Amino acid sequence: MIFSRHDLSVVLCLLAFIFFVVSSVSSIYAQDNVAVPGKTIDDHFERIYVPEGSLAEYWSHVEPGVLVDRATFEDLLKKSDEVLEPDSDQPHGIVMENVEYNVEIVGDTLKITAECRLTKLRTGWATLPLPLSGVSLLSATFDSQPAPLGMRGEQKQLTFLSDFVGSKSLTLTMSVPISRVGTDELASMTLLPNVASSMTVAIAQGRHLRINGAEVETEQDEAVARTVKIPTGGMRVIQLRWTDALGESLDESLVFAQTVYAIGVERDSLDWQTLTQIDLYGKRFTRLEFTVPNSLEITSVSVPGLQAWDLQDDPEDPNRTLITLTFREPIPQRARIEMHGVQLTQQESEWTVASLRLKGATTHTGGLAISAPSQIRIKTLTLDGIRPATRSWKPVEDYTPRGPIQFYDIWNSEFVFRITSDETSREVQ
Repeated sequence: MIFSRHDLSVVLCLLAFIFFVVSSVSSIYAQDNVAVPGKTIDDHFERIYVPEGSLAEYWSHVEPGVLVDRATFEDLLKKSDEVLEPDSDQPHGIVMENVEYNVEIVGDTLKITAECRLTKLRTGWATLPLPLSGVSLLSATFDSQPAPLGMRGEQKQLTFLSDFVGSKSLTLTMSVPISRVGTDELASMTLLPNVASSMTVAIAQGRHLRINGAEVETEQDEAVARTVKIPTGGMRVIQLRWTDALGESLDESLVFAQTVYAIGVERDSLDWQTLTQIDLYGKRFTRLEFTVPNSLEITSVSVPGLQAWDLQDDPEDPNRTLITLTFREPIPQRARIEMHGVQLTQQESEWTVASLRLKGATTHTGGLAISAPSQIRIKTLTLDGIRPATRSWKPVEDYTPRGPIQFYDIWNSEFVFRITSDETSREVQ
């Protein structure tokens, strides 16, 4: 077979093309067996040629870093993977270690400063919810800079956002309004949950502090301003109440008392009932003292919060009995006290209605209702500090009238109401 020069050139070109394709395929299969680094910072590299004399000028335009060999780099990369293992015992995100609250009254508001100690062990951004309600946030600082706070979710929950690492302090300054009941000042607030915390509260001179209804000071000098520190971990809501210091005598306060008597006349005795309303302004007390004549036998005393009541001879008047009421907590601004008793006749068919006196009362007035069965007729012998009333009222709830009721006004707690009674003869039909 004879080939022309042109045909020979075509054949040679085909052979060269086949050889190139086979070489390329072999190269590809050979590259599959080459180990590829498991992880690098970037898969794209830029190769440039820089003369040795120009390296200093080149590196001046490159961000500061460290130049290491490949083996060292891969070793550091492996160690970083071990530190960032997801099954590590180190906590994820931001941990609130403890909170220190500082509380003081400023005008009509309660100022609260919360020092929160935060810890974060891993790099990257993290959030921390701050579920506070019922307070007004005045300011927030983090590491002495404005704190990155925002509202998150449909409920607009206050949330802290940061990428710090280590331990730093978040300071929240808040306020809540003060409510006043008489001389008492009350405030309540929510605390951050699930964190160890304590609270330091300022107490003014002559004031007394109760937290969630409980006493927090066992021995205190109420004549000076002071602070008290209490643990609050586990509390979600806390109520603070500042009151006047407890007084030794009612003479240190304004005490207005009104007593309504309900008297039932029997043949040989008087059924004696009283309802006393006390309005107290000034210092608070846990004890009240009343006196009654020795001729009256007290059978019961009823008042909310009463711990005990006791009878003994009055050291200031041997003809009277001292009734001491002891309460579990300071008496509220208004209290209602019910007493029941029986008074026996001193002389045949003659009585002096027993008067109830409150020691230390600023004023003590009231009214008296008296009734007797139809067969007993009442005659007044002495009226002193008491007079017939031109009005009528409903006696105490459990009072049972024996007959028509007569009403009297009392303007002096040491009144004298002396009566006599006799039985009317019954007509025989």
